Amino acid sequence: MEEFKVIESQEALDAIIEKRLRREREKYSDYDEIKAKADKYDDLEQTTNSRILELETIIQEKDGKYTDFDNQINQLTGDNQKLRMSEMKTRVAYAHGIPFDLAQRLSGDDEESLIQDAQALSSYIKGPSYVAPLKDTDAPSDNRAHAYQNLLNVTETGE
Repeated sequence: MEEFKVIESQEALDAIIEKRLRREREKYSDYDEIKAKADKYDDLEQTTNSRILELETIIQEKDGKYTDFDNQINQLTGDNQKLRMSEMKTRVAYAHGIPFDLAQRLSGDDEESLIQDAQALSSYIKGPSYVAPLKDTDAPSDNRAHAYQNLLNVTETGE
Protein backbone atom coordinates (compact mmCIF):
# COMPACT_ATOMS: atom_id res chain seq x y z
CA MET A 1 0.00 0.00 0.00
CA GLU A 2 1.02 3.49 -0.61
CA GLU A 3 2.16 5.69 2.12
CA PHE A 4 -0.41 8.23 3.20
CA LYS A 5 0.26 11.76 1.94
CA VAL A 6 -1.35 14.70 3.47
CA ILE A 7 -3.49 16.68 1.07
CA GLU A 8 -2.31 20.25 1.13
CA SER A 9 -4.40 21.94 -1.55
CA GLN A 10 -7.84 21.87 -3.08
CA GLU A 11 -6.41 20.96 -6.47
CA ALA A 12 -4.70 17.89 -5.03
CA LEU A 13 -8.00 16.85 -3.38
CA ASP A 14 -9.89 17.41 -6.64
CA ALA A 15 -7.29 15.34 -8.52
CA ILE A 16 -7.60 12.47 -6.06
CA ILE A 17 -11.43 12.59 -6.20
CA GLU A 18 -11.38 12.85 -9.99
CA LYS A 19 -9.07 9.83 -10.19
CA ARG A 20 -11.39 7.85 -7.91
CA LEU A 21 -14.51 8.90 -9.87
CA ARG A 22 -12.85 7.90 -13.13
CA ARG A 23 -12.09 4.41 -11.76
CA GLU A 24 -15.70 4.08 -10.56
CA ARG A 25 -17.06 5.27 -13.93
CA GLU A 26 -14.89 2.72 -15.71
CA LYS A 27 -16.59 -0.05 -13.73
CA TYR A 28 -19.98 1.08 -15.08
CA SER A 29 -18.85 2.34 -18.48
CA ASP A 30 -20.98 -0.30 -20.29
CA TYR A 31 -24.08 0.41 -18.15
CA ASP A 32 -25.98 2.10 -20.99
CA GLU A 33 -25.21 -0.79 -23.32
CA ILE A 34 -26.29 -3.37 -20.72
CA LYS A 35 -29.42 -1.36 -19.92
CA ALA A 36 -30.33 -1.22 -23.63
CA LYS A 37 -29.84 -4.99 -23.91
CA ALA A 38 -31.94 -5.57 -20.78
CA ASP A 39 -34.72 -3.37 -22.14
CA LYS A 40 -34.58 -5.19 -25.46
CA TYR A 41 -34.69 -8.54 -23.62
CA ASP A 42 -37.70 -7.39 -21.56
CA ASP A 43 -39.53 -6.29 -24.71
CA LEU A 44 -38.72 -9.57 -26.42
CA GLU A 45 -39.81 -11.55 -23.35
CA GLN A 46 -43.09 -9.64 -23.18
CA THR A 47 -43.73 -10.22 -26.90
CA THR A 48 -42.87 -13.90 -26.54
CA ASN A 49 -45.15 -14.31 -23.51
CA SER A 50 -48.06 -12.66 -25.30
CA ARG A 51 -47.47 -14.90 -28.33
CA ILE A 52 -47.35 -17.96 -26.07
CA LEU A 53 -50.69 -16.95 -24.55
CA GLU A 54 -52.17 -16.51 -28.03
CA LEU A 55 -50.93 -19.94 -29.11
CA GLU A 56 -52.19 -21.59 -25.92
CA THR A 57 -55.63 -20.10 -26.57
CA ILE A 58 -55.57 -21.38 -30.16
CA ILE A 59 -54.48 -24.83 -28.94
CA GLN A 60 -57.31 -24.94 -26.40
CA GLU A 61 -59.83 -23.99 -29.09
CA LYS A 62 -58.45 -26.66 -31.44
CA ASP A 63 -58.45 -29.27 -28.66
CA GLY A 64 -62.09 -28.47 -27.93
CA LYS A 65 -62.89 -28.74 -31.63
CA TYR A 66 -61.11 -32.08 -31.96
CA THR A 67 -62.78 -33.36 -28.79
CA ASP A 68 -66.13 -32.50 -30.38
CA PHE A 69 -65.08 -34.37 -33.54
CA ASP A 70 -64.00 -37.38 -31.47
CA ASN A 71 -67.37 -37.36 -29.69
CA GLN A 72 -69.18 -37.19 -33.03
CA ILE A 73 -67.09 -40.06 -34.40
CA ASN A 74 -67.83 -42.18 -31.33
CA GLN A 75 -71.55 -41.35 -31.56
CA LEU A 76 -71.71 -42.21 -35.28
CA THR A 77 -69.72 -45.40 -34.78
CA GLY A 78 -72.11 -46.49 -32.03
CA ASP A 79 -75.14 -45.67 -34.18
CA ASN A 80 -73.63 -47.60 -37.09
CA GLN A 81 -73.04 -50.66 -34.91
CA LYS A 82 -76.63 -50.52 -33.61
CA LEU A 83 -78.01 -50.31 -37.15
CA ARG A 84 -75.85 -53.20 -38.35
CA MET A 85 -76.98 -55.33 -35.42
CA SER A 86 -80.62 -54.42 -36.07
CA GLU A 87 -80.25 -55.32 -39.75
CA MET A 88 -78.57 -58.62 -38.87
CA LYS A 89 -81.36 -59.49 -36.40
CA THR A 90 -83.99 -58.72 -39.04
CA ARG A 91 -82.18 -60.88 -41.62
CA VAL A 92 -81.82 -63.82 -39.22
CA ALA A 93 -85.45 -63.50 -38.09
CA TYR A 94 -86.65 -63.53 -41.69
CA ALA A 95 -84.54 -66.57 -42.51
CA HIS A 96 -86.00 -68.51 -39.58
CA GLY A 97 -89.63 -67.47 -40.03
CA ILE A 98 -89.80 -65.25 -36.96
CA PRO A 99 -92.22 -62.30 -37.14
CA PHE A 100 -90.53 -58.92 -37.60
CA ASP A 101 -92.08 -57.67 -34.36
CA LEU A 102 -89.98 -60.25 -32.50
CA ALA A 103 -86.80 -59.77 -34.53
CA GLN A 104 -85.33 -57.23 -32.10
CA ARG A 105 -85.85 -59.67 -29.22
CA LEU A 106 -83.15 -61.93 -30.58
CA SER A 107 -80.03 -61.82 -28.46
CA GLY A 108 -76.41 -62.34 -29.34
CA ASP A 109 -73.26 -60.45 -30.23
CA ASP A 110 -72.62 -62.02 -33.61
CA GLU A 111 -74.53 -63.71 -36.39
CA GLU A 112 -73.85 -67.22 -35.13
CA SER A 113 -75.32 -66.55 -31.68
CA LEU A 114 -78.29 -64.76 -33.28
CA ILE A 115 -78.94 -67.81 -35.47
CA GLN A 116 -78.88 -70.10 -32.44
CA ASP A 117 -81.33 -67.86 -30.60
CA ALA A 118 -83.55 -67.62 -33.69
CA GLN A 119 -83.64 -71.39 -34.05
CA ALA A 120 -84.68 -71.78 -30.42
CA LEU A 121 -87.34 -69.06 -30.71
CA SER A 122 -88.70 -70.37 -34.00
CA SER A 123 -89.21 -73.81 -32.48
CA TYR A 124 -91.54 -72.21 -29.92
CA ILE A 125 -93.36 -70.11 -32.49
CA LYS A 126 -93.90 -72.83 -35.08
CA GLY A 127 -94.61 -75.57 -32.57
CA PRO A 128 -94.64 -79.21 -33.55
CA SER A 129 -95.96 -79.95 -36.98
CA TYR A 130 -98.83 -82.40 -37.00
CA VAL A 131 -99.58 -84.64 -39.95
CA ALA A 132 -103.23 -84.60 -40.97
CA PRO A 133 -104.96 -87.95 -40.62
CA LEU A 134 -105.30 -90.00 -43.75
CA LYS A 135 -108.57 -90.27 -45.64
CA ASP A 136 -110.78 -93.06 -44.45
CA THR A 137 -110.76 -95.70 -47.17
CA ASP A 138 -113.13 -98.08 -45.46
CA ALA A 139 -116.52 -98.21 -47.02
CA PRO A 140 -119.24 -97.07 -44.71
CA SER A 141 -121.45 -99.83 -43.50
CA ASP A 142 -124.63 -97.85 -43.86
CA ASN A 143 -125.88 -97.15 -47.40
CA ARG A 144 -127.41 -93.90 -46.34
CA ALA A 145 -124.15 -92.78 -44.74
CA HIS A 146 -122.36 -93.97 -47.86
CA ALA A 147 -124.61 -91.83 -50.02
CA TYR A 148 -123.91 -88.75 -47.89
CA GLN A 149 -120.21 -89.48 -48.02
CA ASN A 150 -120.27 -89.66 -51.82
CA LEU A 151 -122.22 -86.42 -51.92
CA LEU A 152 -119.59 -84.71 -49.76
CA ASN A 153 -116.76 -86.08 -51.85
CA VAL A 154 -118.36 -84.83 -55.02
CA THR A 155 -118.94 -81.33 -53.61
CA GLU A 156 -115.35 -81.12 -52.33
CA THR A 157 -113.77 -82.09 -55.60
CA GLY A 158 -116.31 -80.34 -57.77
CA GLU A 159 -117.07 -83.38 -59.97
